[in-house]
Amino acid sequence: GEATQRGVAEDIDVVAGATTAVAVDLGQAPPPGCTTDTPPRAGDGCCPAGKTHQDDPDCCQPGTLRSNDLGVEGRDAAFAADAHGGIFVAYLDADRRLRWLAQPGKGGLLGAAVLGRPLVAITPAGAPVIVYLEREKRELHVAVGKGGPDYSWDDVVVDTLQSSTFQGSIAVTADGSVHLAYLSGAPPAQARYATNRGGTWSAVALAMKTTIAGDKLRLAAGPKTVHLCHVTVSAATLEHGTIHPTEGLKLQTLAHDETDLFDCQIAVDATENPHILVSPYQGIVSYGAQSKGSSRGRAGGEVKWSWRKLTTYTTARGARVVGGALHLAANRGTLGIWHGWASLSDLQWQELKLMNVVSLPFAFDVDASGMAHALSTAKPTAPGALTHHRHCTR
Repeated sequence: GEATQRGVAEDIDVVAGATTAVAVDLGQAPPPGCTTDTPPRAGDGCCPAGKTHQDDPDCCQPGTLRSNDLGVEGRDAAFAADAHGGIFVAYLDADRRLRWLAQPGKGGLLGAAVLGRPLVAITPAGAPVIVYLEREKRELHVAVGKGGPDYSWDDVVVDTLQSSTFQGSIAVTADGSVHLAYLSGAPPAQARYATNRGGTWSAVALAMKTTIAGDKLRLAAGPKTVHLCHVTVSAATLEHGTIHPTEGLKLQTLAHDETDLFDCQIAVDATENPHILVSPYQGIVSYGAQSKGSSRGRAGGEVKWSWRKLTTYTTARGARVVGGALHLAANRGTLGIWHGWASLSDLQWQELKLMNVVSLPFAFDVDASGMAHALSTAKPTAPGALTHHRHCTR
């Protein structure tokens, strides 16, 4: 094409034999889910009309990782990414009081001293949801924010637990219903499920295998159905379940070749197919999906699963399906935490390192455009600086 001089800052003397290189920007295509006429919004990753990532530091260039200090210190932090690429954070201060933070910089004290780590989600209408276990009465609360960014909170008690800590998972379905799964009681613990589907909150016990400390229970929402994965450490069993609004809970114990299960992560695609990542104490992560075929792999009423090893990953830290791609966050031994993503049609993996240290607290999410978000804490067991990492995948 035609060469044009764009300007030279200064003449530079070079050593004889030195080489030079040039790179050309072949376009200004915005990140996935964005268009060139997207209204400007700080932190959402979309380039507004007439701007590029060089002009606007809030415009995330595909293929790059950006990290920024959120300006607060906390522990046991959790977050969710909204539809515009912003994040909403809940965390505990030095006195274990629950605080919240909405980008760009609005935050406050929700009040109660809590046990364990809170849960965070965002409804399709954009309302933040915080779930926490109050320390004194062991009451499980769900708080829904209204009127952001200076939120007021509708806070309700949905259950009372017999626990000294809180371990749970949250999912929100397309109709805006909130779904919780959590453990209650000293080992053996009872697995419980709570939801406001139907307009009022209810909590029930789940008929699952006996659970002990260290067992994992994870939820993910499909368009209509909630899916779960459950690891029982002592028996090295893995269960997949669905919770349907009319059919209730259905459980299946999944065959696998691991003898020392540690954790599972689950994501659900737009056609209600679940995708599970299984982590052993020692070894590499396995990826499982329902086998292709009639009735999504059903044969004689039993759902068949196929498994493959993801040879570079040792512990899965999160999983999401967005826009036909499976995203994961996972340890690679002691080499750091990585973001991996692949189209569900071919599972050809790409990856980028998110963090160098695997021992720090970490949370992961992916927004509707396919931008990956991570939240890290600078100290493992005490309040530390919270850092937001975001990665544009395309």
